[in-house]
Amino acid sequence: MADIESFFDVMEKQKLYFLTERNMKLSGMTTLTIALANVLTSTDWKDTLHLKEKIKQAYIFWGERAMHFDFFDANFENWLKDKNHLPSEISSNAVAARAAIIPYLCNDLDRVKEIAKLTAEITCANPSDIFNAEFAAAAVYTAMWYPNKLSVKTSLEYLF
Repeated sequence: MADIESFFDVMEKQKLYFLTERNMKLSGMTTLTIALANVLTSTDWKDTLHLKEKIKQAYIFWGERAMHFDFFDANFENWLKDKNHLPSEISSNAVAARAAIIPYLCNDLDRVKEIAKLTAEITCANPSDIFNAEFAAAAVYTAMWYPNKLSVKTSLEYLF
């Protein structure tokens, strides 16, 4: 029986390999979340137009690296292959999932909602998907700051 430390060493090496080589094993949702986190942790957020373009370029860069796998939503793959990268019908779950990291990087609820909306507008044409991104980010933010479910629920009902 292999010892547990060896197992974790192997897993860490595999994770590093997956993140750095063209043969990554990441889902589309994870790939876009990594792309978004990469931009948000290394870019000035003041210039919204510049930020939007940087996020779009990161989605393309990371998406092309991970496109060889079956994990992508077909709509995201179509968006990635489209030369103009116009907003389309990307999965609401993917949009909400990547927006959920924004509150961890921002301490202002209005800014959290603004950045969530901006990130969703890059890939989504459907207003309800953009709303889902804003709502998910706001829900995570309020859950971080409010003491119980009732407070979070009340806050979200007020906001939306």
